[in-house]
This record gives sequence, C-alpha cells and structure tokens, in this order.
Amino acid sequence: MSRFRLQTVLDHRQRLEGQGRQELAAALEREAELCCRCEEGQQELHRLYEDLEHRRRDGMHPQEMVLYERQIGLQVARLAELAEALDLARARVEAARASLVEASRERRLLEKLEEKHLHQEKLQLQRREAVALDEIALQFHKR
Repeated sequence: MSRFRLQTVLDHRQRLEGQGRQELAAALEREAELCCRCEEGQQELHRLYEDLEHRRRDGMHPQEMVLYERQIGLQVARLAELAEALDLARARVEAARASLVEASRERRLLEKLEEKHLHQEKLQLQRREAVALDEIALQFHKR
C-alpha cells in the first residue's frame, strides 16, 4: 500500500488540535481562578459592609468611618478590575474554543481523506487479487 501523501499535514493538524486543547484548558483554568477571586472579593465587600453597619449601630468615630469607606472603595475598585479581567478571560475561552473547533474540523477533514485513500487502496488491492486469481484459473483451465 502506498503512503497517504498528506500524512505529515494530518500529523501537524493533530498537533495543532492538541495545542488547542491545552490552550482551552489553560483559558478555562484562568477563568475559574478569576471567578473564585471575584466571589471571594464579593464576600469580602459584603463582610466590610456588614462590619461597617454593625459598628455604626454600636457607635464609631468619624475617622473609623472614613477608613471603612476607603477600604470599601478599594475593594470595589479591585472587584471592577477582577470583573474586567474575567471578561477578558471569558473572551479568551471563547477564542480558544473557536480555534479548537476549527482545528478539529480540519483534522477530521484530513482523516476523511485518509479513509478515502485507504478505501481506494483496498479496492485496488482487491482488483489486483481478482486479476491474479483469474490468471491462475485461466492457466489451470488451459492444461
């Protein structure tokens, strides 16, 4: 049987698909990490608000209130940065997913070509075997 002429291309496509899977996994991991950090930040902000409210009821100095407001402002800014980073991570996940889909499509296309090539080779081999058997039958019949 002859070698599939596009085997090196198919091998390359399989490597690209593997890299695409790795990139998607890394992007999903980054997204999950940022989601956890956002959740933790939300919990910290909630805790700060509750703590501020509790201290207000018990009475607090104006300087403490200013400190709490600054801390809350910083936490809100951190959450905004995390939300922006999370949006970017989600965009990267979608881009990696689209890239992987394209790489898989191209690999499958080449695999179908390889299957077609193998099928043609098999048919050709069967034809040669049939011709060889016919020749043997003719020679046997002549004797």
